[in-house]
Amino acid sequence: MASVFDGVATANIFDVAKYILEKCGEMPARKLHILCYYAQALNLALEGFPLFNEDFVHWDEGPVCRDLFKLHKGLYNVDAELVKKYMLSEEGVTDDEQRNIDRILERYKSLSGVELSTLTHAEDPWKNTKKNQVIEKDVMEKYYSDVKDFVKEEYNDPYFKSQEFYDDLDKIIEEVKKDEENGELICVDSFDTIEELNEKLGI
Repeated sequence: MASVFDGVATANIFDVAKYILEKCGEMPARKLHILCYYAQALNLALEGFPLFNEDFVHWDEGPVCRDLFKLHKGLYNVDAELVKKYMLSEEGVTDDEQRNIDRILERYKSLSGVELSTLTHAEDPWKNTKKNQVIEKDVMEKYYSDVKDFVKEEYNDPYFKSQEFYDDLDKIIEEVKKDEENGELICVDSFDTIEELNEKLGI
């Protein structure tokens, strides 16, 4: 699908990942992908053009950028030093883009990767995209532009912390447990056991 936006991205996803990791420190790969995804979503909804050109695809773990995944494949945690060795753009992220990323970090940095995954699983861009297919930027822009107050600094997702959220979270934890048992974890939080994950989430 061809995309037409009001502006052109000058940063790439590695610039954004580097900025997030320098602000927040080392984190699980799943969490980094979804923070980058929401940063992209906010920029599309607020500015009318993408923060970076790389795409996200529908994986079971949530939205995943294959370009970023290639960088950390085989690693649970990612840090800024790893990303610095990769293909950063000449421009990096602008001050305005940093402010938008900071808004996403204020909302979501305290959540685990599994919690963030649960949020994306409840949203149309992930739900309406087939597995392994690209989540189109046009779809993201329309959805997050239409979500009430998503672009506002004081946005609070009513789904988060609702009973429905916790029910969905339980389902995803069970999926993680099943993948762990089958040795199929791809892009997951670095917990030694599912019990440790449950303890962290207070379940």
